[in-house]
This record gives sequence, C-alpha cells and structure tokens, in this order.
Amino acid sequence: MRVTLILLLISFLSTISDATTIAVNNNNGSLTNIDPSKLSFKFAVSWPLGFCKINTCSQKPADLPKIFTIHGLWPNYNGQCTDSAEQYDFTKLSSIYANLKKYWPNIKSSMRPEQFWGNEWTKHGVKCNLFTVKGYFDEALRLYGQVQSGLNLLTQEPLKTTVDSIRGLRAFQGKKPFVLCKEVSVGKQRINYLEELRFCLNGNREFIDCEPQASQDRFCSKQFKYSATLRESLLGMVADQEEFIEGVVA
Repeated sequence: MRVTLILLLISFLSTISDATTIAVNNNNGSLTNIDPSKLSFKFAVSWPLGFCKINTCSQKPADLPKIFTIHGLWPNYNGQCTDSAEQYDFTKLSSIYANLKKYWPNIKSSMRPEQFWGNEWTKHGVKCNLFTVKGYFDEALRLYGQVQSGLNLLTQEPLKTTVDSIRGLRAFQGKKPFVLCKEVSVGKQRINYLEELRFCLNGNREFIDCEPQASQDRFCSKQFKYSATLRESLLGMVADQEEFIEGVVA
C-alpha cells in the first residue's frame, strides 16, 4: 500500500512538472527547460515593393524579388532563460543556401548574405537556446512553407484586397496575421502602402490568431494601397506608375 502511494505521488508530481515546463531539444545534445505558456513567436514576411516604398533599399524596383520574402522569426519569452552559446557558422547552412537566398534575401542593404543571416542568428536565433544555427533557419523555411500557398494567392490574383480579405485567407493555416502598412509621401499625397504580414505562433510553434494591438501607428489605417495584379510591381513598373487599387479596412 505504501509503495502504491509513493508511486502515485511521483506520478502526480511528474504531471505537474510536465504541465508547467517543457524540455526543448535543440538538436545539439542539450535540453532547455522553459514554460511554453510564456513562449511565443512572430514570423514576418515582407512584400518587397511595399517594403522598399517605406524603407530605403539597395535594390532597384525591377530587381526586387517577385514573391513575399522572410523578414524574420522572432522568439519571445516572458521570463528568464539562457541563450544559445553556439557560434554562427555559415557552412552549416550550405544545404539550405539556395532556399535561404530565394526566400530570405537581404533586400534592404548590400550586406553579404552570410553576414546578414549571421546577424539574424545573433539577434533572434540564440534566444533561450531553442535552436541550433541550422535548426533556426530550417524552422523559418518550414513556417514559410506553411503559409506559402496563401502568399502565392496574393501575388497571383487581381483581388480587391482589404485587411479583412488578407486576414481571412484559409491558406494561412486558418489564422489571422497582422497586416502592416505605413504612410509614405507620394507627391502631395500621403499614402499607406502594404509593408508586411506578421504571423503569431504559440510556444509549440503552432499558428494562432494575432491579437489586436493597442497601437495602430504601424498597422493599416483607413485605407492602404496594394497592386491590382502585382504583375506590374513584379516587373518594377508600379513604383513609377502607381497602378494600385485601394483597399478599405472594414
């Protein structure tokens, strides 16, 4: 009887422990104990033409990627944790270099790709020892693949695009992303251009709806502009011709 009670107590304590922390295998032989309820992620993808309307970019409009590209994968932990001490080594990314170059290019500056990705690792990838160097970039590419069909729809269809139509796309894992715009001066006008989409994930890296934000200064206001077919913008023509349609926030 006493042995049974001890076993039940051990089982109970184990259940409590499992409910409050998880052991994240970062593929380098160590484990990081964290509370998943305190862990979240943002996964951001930029629309290059809009991004470069808002920001100063080194590439000409005609040379910009013809697809949405990864801006970043940003872990956030509401507590204390130990970051990874693994040093960035570009050679570890050799097997995924082609995909990184296509889906996570540096469109803002002329910094070499290997240095650019190294900065991403140092700033975000090391957080809480969740990933190895390669594991971090693998995860970003995996998440891109999860929303790629929705992103492709936005670059292929002549949509009357609104914030709600973007947020309602079932191809985005059925979850609502943030739609970010920013106001830019064009002649005598102030126009809001689509800049990027940000997806929210829980501690298990599952897509969830992004909660509304109190501050709207970096989000779409009453109206924003988005190319009608994107074909003109993909060819670098929109920057000069302004062939956009208006999307009104519902």
